[in-house]
Formats: sequence, structure tokens, C-alpha cells
Amino acid sequence: MKMYNLEATNMGNNQQEIADRVLELIGNKDFKTEEEFWDLEGKLIEQACKDLNWSSVPQTGGLVANWDSKDGEFHAV
Repeated sequence: MKMYNLEATNMGNNQQEIADRVLELIGNKDFKTEEEFWDLEGKLIEQACKDLNWSSVPQTGGLVANWDSKDGEFHAV
């Protein structure tokens, strides 16, 4: 499963910078399951904050992932 977009939620000012950096960190990785990503979420947020030279890591909030469809085709809901 590949991610096509990542959004930050409830992490304060400039939170989208974290999501953008995490998306850069994972690149075009093909995750076996969504859980594989969620198991890494905290570490990826910490790494993003470090890369952005932030002095702290948000203690609340997280990421919202939007995944590509399994067959690669867009399906309207």
C-alpha cells in the first residue's frame, strides 16, 4: 500500500511541515499494511521534528494518511 497524501492533525502551529517531512522520509515505500505505517508513526514524527530543527515534539495529535487504492484505480465513494 502506498500513501498519496499525509495530513497533520492537532499538533499545533506549522503542523503540516511535520506531515510533509514524514512523507519525504517514507518516500515511495510500499507498506504491507496500514498498521506497518502506524507502528512507525511516532518515530517518524520525532525524526521529522529533528530534521526540521524543532526543539520539541508535539505531545498531542498525529497524522492522517490517505492511501492509494489497492488496484491503483480511483473509485468514487
